[in-house]
Amino acid sequence: MTATLPLENIRFQSEVWPRFELDEERAALFAELFESPGEVPPIEVVANDDGSFLIADGVHRFNGARLAGLTNIDIILVVPEPG
Repeated sequence: MTATLPLENIRFQSEVWPRFELDEERAALFAELFESPGEVPPIEVVANDDGSFLIADGVHRFNGARLAGLTNIDIILVVPEPG
């Protein structure tokens, strides 16, 4: 399911991110893509118990959106399978 969320409702947890650090150049490239006509894939998020959403995929796109001054971003809501 694709939707749009305010960036302020999205959280990042470094403990579950497989990379060691944010690549600032990569985030800046995404910021440029957000500022120019073009399509940036939505980030994937998981709903958190407190009403926020955790980034499952798209940390650099999320940071690029912030650098571009966006207030909302397209997301795909990932629903974990019960189990």
